Amino acid sequence: MKCYNHPGVGAVGRCAICARPLCRDCIVVVDGKRYCKEDAATLLARQQRADSTRRSVVALTTASVLAALDGLSGIVVGFLLIILGLLGPASSNPYILSNTVEPLLQYFANVIVFPASQALEIGFALMILGTADMIAGYYLWRRSKLGAIVSVAVTSVAGGLLGGYLIIFALAGGFTYVYIISAVVKLMAIVYGWRRLEPFRTQPSLRVPPSTQGPARGTVGFKKNAS
Repeated sequence: MKCYNHPGVGAVGRCAICARPLCRDCIVVVDGKRYCKEDAATLLARQQRADSTRRSVVALTTASVLAALDGLSGIVVGFLLIILGLLGPASSNPYILSNTVEPLLQYFANVIVFPASQALEIGFALMILGTADMIAGYYLWRRSKLGAIVSVAVTSVAGGLLGGYLIIFALAGGFTYVYIISAVVKLMAIVYGWRRLEPFRTQPSLRVPPSTQGPARGTVGFKKNAS
């Protein structure tokens, strides 16, 4: 048995895909199996695409989970800030503060030194952004580009809000840093998996291409009789 590529050289095996006899110089071993160079290149390219797809899926899944968690934290923190804003001057009472705020809001207790209107504004904004980010996380899970766009937009607006009220958010200490890290990781994951996202469609297209095959099967054509 001679090599397919070198007729004057004896073959030492066959390709696992095309079964061509191959010499030692023409055989490529992948995962313990022998292949010709063409099939080995095709196999390796397919494996690389599969690995890339797997990493993109992991990235998008991570982004969707982070979006949902960021949204949930935004809703919770927004609600707590609204409570602080509604308490207003009453929250300065040590008894009320110790019984309603400090046990739950150790990081946020100092917000009461700011005007109550600011706490209310930030609270409502965070609740709206948090709800939008949770919805975006769901659509990211469904691999929708709309979810990615909404999540990026929410993160951008939240970043502007953070910069505009940095003094108040600084009171949150570690929570603020965790959110910033989470937002950066989420954005990186969306960018990495962007090619695997699908355009958002409200409903599938129902357009049917025109037939070019003449009358449909089962129909009967009639000719006019010449008069």
